[in-house]
Amino acid sequence: MPISVILSLLTFVILLVTLYIYGQYWKRKASFALLLYGKNAQYREDREWAARQALMAGNKDAAKLYALACPEKFDKELPLQPFYREKIKCVFADYYYPQRLHNWIAEDQCLFTNTVYLFKEGIDECGTQFAQAFKALRPACDITIMFMPCSTQERYYTRFSPLAKFFFKFRGVQSGLAYITFTDEREPKHTARQRDKIKENSNYIISEDIKGHKVIIVDDLLTTGKSLTSYAKNLKKSGAEVIGAIFLAKTFLLPSDAKVKWVIWKHYFLS
Repeated sequence: MPISVILSLLTFVILLVTLYIYGQYWKRKASFALLLYGKNAQYREDREWAARQALMAGNKDAAKLYALACPEKFDKELPLQPFYREKIKCVFADYYYPQRLHNWIAEDQCLFTNTVYLFKEGIDECGTQFAQAFKALRPACDITIMFMPCSTQERYYTRFSPLAKFFFKFRGVQSGLAYITFTDEREPKHTARQRDKIKENSNYIISEDIKGHKVIIVDDLLTTGKSLTSYAKNLKKSGAEVIGAIFLAKTFLLPSDAKVKWVIWKHYFLS
């Protein structure tokens, strides 16, 4: 083969490699710009669009942004839609996002997550949100609301007393606050290194007066559902009938990057 031909082929290959490297460089730049736009966009639709484009351009972090922009696509249990956990009918008002995700969520999501913190501290009763969840549960009988026991009696009354008053004033619902007696304190689950080893039933007793009552369990946050199951069993042992549970929020668990990519590319090829 003549040297001129070899040189021409070599030049062509170098040109292709250069164009590929150049294209990949600007592709990365574009995907980062899209991700940045999405993180700063006000509306969920814009965040979702930017995250989708950024992920298709190869940005790995875009999967997280996309899932958080449209969590309903990745969770079978949806806000204000009844579902079952261990045969208990449940409803929650909206999603809660852990602090490590706060730089990735929209303003409305951040505001609601902060509302959860305010409820935990007894600053906001969140009556509107709980009333919506209560309505979605559609209890068909007179019920007593039983609040999930906390780590201490002080936290229990600080957190739930305002909500108990709200339900009685606007719904005429009987509160079960007085049916719980605290015998000790335990470590809060959110500060514990080994959450599964905390004995949630070890610091309270349920009054025998609850026997025969139809109850709805009320709590601030649903994550694994272990607290719900444990408390429901104790109530049943005490003679109560658990007909449902309502929560202010449910912790949103991020799906795998592979699942997010599948959803995005499926939407791309089917649209």
